[in-house]
Amino acid sequence: MRRNLLFPLLFIFFLFSPSSFAQTALSFNGTSTYVSTTAYVVPGTGDFTVEFWAYLSSIGSGIREFVSQGSSVGGQNFYIGTDFSNNDIRCGDPWQITGIAMPVNQWVHIALVRSGTTASLYLNGILKGSQTGYTISTGGTNFKIGNQFGALSEYYNGSIDEIRVWNVARTAAQIKAGMDKPVSVSATGLVAYYKLNEGSGTTAANSTATTGLNGTLVNSPAWVSSPVSYSANSLLQPANMISAAVLLNAG
Repeated sequence: MRRNLLFPLLFIFFLFSPSSFAQTALSFNGTSTYVSTTAYVVPGTGDFTVEFWAYLSSIGSGIREFVSQGSSVGGQNFYIGTDFSNNDIRCGDPWQITGIAMPVNQWVHIALVRSGTTASLYLNGILKGSQTGYTISTGGTNFKIGNQFGALSEYYNGSIDEIRVWNVARTAAQIKAGMDKPVSVSATGLVAYYKLNEGSGTTAANSTATTGLNGTLVNSPAWVSSPVSYSANSLLQPANMISAAVLLNAG
């Protein structure tokens, strides 16, 4: 009797598993592709959190940026990227040398949090380092995905997904809990949310109610399949399904 329940249970798993829903990301070629917006998305004052999933394809010979927005004020430009010498993550002009290496050829969740004037960098929900005296400009060139602000290059070679910008300092617990599950588009403090699940076209849509934050794909970054997917029910995670199958077969 227990064994007879195995196949319906597995059918429900595959029917409702995250992989059964369309999940895409954007892939950048490292030479010319990026996403532009017409807004200064990351707050220049107060607390903020910028988080996303990234897959860096290789260690290159130049500086590259996941996201950025710039300023004419030297030393206060915002960006998150990697440096040219040892592939360490850079967190803007106020924190260029983090000493924190960016993993290659794997999906990594990155979160930069500013609370007061202290910035903290998390990888996969784990705090890796902090920097005091962190201040960015209150205005400048618009938010970009995949290269440096303004007319600078520093193109990213890899994929990116699930970009969220908050005007609050997310806690370590919130970052870890939210990195593998969806958040409401009306969540308190959520300024912009680029799910990047369009799968085609030239628009990277912002899912929050704030207008004017949509991105435009420039020079055709590629829509690719993404393994970054979420399940609202933790009982449908593969490990739990395997355990359930073992128990059913034991009968």
